[in-house]
Amino acid sequence: MFEFNLLPNYQHRITFGVSVFHAFGHQFACQCIYHPQKCVGFGCTDGEGCERCWNQLLKEIPMLHVSGVGQIFSIVMFQLLISLNTQYHHRLFIINQKLAHMNEQNFPNLGAWWAQKMTRAQGKLTTAVEVFLSLDLEEPYLRNQWLAQCDAVTRENPGKFILNLVTA
Repeated sequence: MFEFNLLPNYQHRITFGVSVFHAFGHQFACQCIYHPQKCVGFGCTDGEGCERCWNQLLKEIPMLHVSGVGQIFSIVMFQLLISLNTQYHHRLFIINQKLAHMNEQNFPNLGAWWAQKMTRAQGKLTTAVEVFLSLDLEEPYLRNQWLAQCDAVTRENPGKFILNLVTA
């Protein structure tokens, strides 16, 4: 179990969340508390950022694949350690260079990408506000309903979900 009290000076700045990349694989109780779209400050994401990055790294996988163990036993132990250490740093260097290249390629389009994201976010916000106003329900009532739902689904194991209940 994570000892949250080890960081008392930073506790007010920490919010735990589950990556959107696999959030729907979690129990509903976990989603209520830790899903990024339910946590304040996480924003709205499609969760595909990791996928896009991995997709661009696919070509490097065959080249960086670690060789089988059978070849290693024939090498003297000292040479083995040097070889493994060199291979490890070589792989890190190549991945680092590829990521730097990807950043360099994407940087000129960053402004347009950000503007597109902001336009979409504004559209979603406008739609959400319109739906909210059409419900003819007060915000405090809806917040209380949400907290009651979170309480109901986390009641069975409250210690497991306690960290973010305050910010939910």
